[in-house]
Amino acid sequence: HSKTLVDNEPAKAAALAAMTLNGLGIKTELTRHPRSGQQTVDVIVYDTKGQPVEEADVQIRFVPGDFRRQTARAIKPGQYQLELNEQTQPVIFDMQRRQYQPLEGPVRVLVQARRQDRFGAGMAMIRLTANNK
Repeated sequence: HSKTLVDNEPAKAAALAAMTLNGLGIKTELTRHPRSGQQTVDVIVYDTKGQPVEEADVQIRFVPGDFRRQTARAIKPGQYQLELNEQTQPVIFDMQRRQYQPLEGPVRVLVQARRQDRFGAGMAMIRLTANNK
């Protein structure tokens, strides 16, 4: 006897409810530091009650870009940061110059956060400037 999609609906509903009740919220923004010229991607991770989540593994990826995942470091409870510098600035291949160049302009930031059995993901649009302009 084969199961139909309807047979699995209670299990799907239970899985969705568990994910919603145990999920993590994410808020992402780009901060420019005028004095140093530095840019940082700042992430706040919170639980379903709005409380900060400490000790989360926060991974950031830029699209377009080189698609590598980068780890944001904890700076305060529930607050994480990725400082953009020569090693972390996303790059894109420039066909005319035949080399990778720092990505400038609008970019999607994909963020994933995990702490034990809790998971959350989010996306934000930011505008990058290259070489800390």
